[in-house]
Amino acid sequence: MNNNDPFAPVAGGRAQKTTESKPTRTTVVPVPADAPPPPESHPKLGKPTARWCYTDAGGATLGFVLRFDAADDKQFRPLTYARPETGGSPVWRWESWPPQRPLYGLDSLAQHPDAAVVVTEGEKAADATAHLLPGLVAVTSPNGSKSAGKADWAPLRGRAVTVWPDADAPGLEFAHQVAKLATAAGAVSVAIVSPPANSKVGWDAADALADGWDEVHTAAFIATAKPYMPARLATGKTGVTTETQNTTADADAAHQGGGGWFGWQSPQAHAATGRVDRMH
Repeated sequence: MNNNDPFAPVAGGRAQKTTESKPTRTTVVPVPADAPPPPESHPKLGKPTARWCYTDAGGATLGFVLRFDAADDKQFRPLTYARPETGGSPVWRWESWPPQRPLYGLDSLAQHPDAAVVVTEGEKAADATAHLLPGLVAVTSPNGSKSAGKADWAPLRGRAVTVWPDADAPGLEFAHQVAKLATAAGAVSVAIVSPPANSKVGWDAADALADGWDEVHTAAFIATAKPYMPARLATGKTGVTTETQNTTADADAAHQGGGGWFGWQSPQAHAATGRVDRMH
């Protein structure tokens, strides 16, 4: 063995890898009144095009979610106030809350304890829903459609809930995940609304607002929601009883094939059939 080789293994044992763990931090919620203001821009993404403040039931700030647009790309970044567990002053970090993350709209839930709730996929859609349906409460979970399971849905206990997802396969998966979580949290009823027929892929409440919908039109649309059907028991040929439920593959097949979603079809499917029955 060449003793001058700096990459030679250590004699008498295997080479050891050294790893550095990231410093752990504790999210400070609510954000103290004397905390420094949050940064106005991201170090790499620049200035945001939208900023949503997450609050607790009393209106105190818990953190933010910001949107950044560049060319045809959009990105979202959470912003929270955190203290290093090793000590030191808390600082603003481009990181999300730990699991059991807060819902967007907790203050509205507290202000309207008897109102029905609409869950959307994203803060922009939640704001649009609140504008279109002022008699209801609109909420969403942070960090996108795949993070619903990391949010705290307990505030929906005792509420009548309708899920209004985006018109795409991830939206369908989000809808069923939220419906399951809301049911487990104690919602008195849970339903999922299907996008209008021939909706463009990704269509949501913000698009409905941009399309000129009003309160009457939107309320009629929400009234078409179908009750959530939780996993059912199925007995196979072996006699073993198992739970079955819609999967992501089912959602993709329904979307691409023009079925599923209680009759919703993609624009491509409608073009093939010549059927046009979108609500106006």
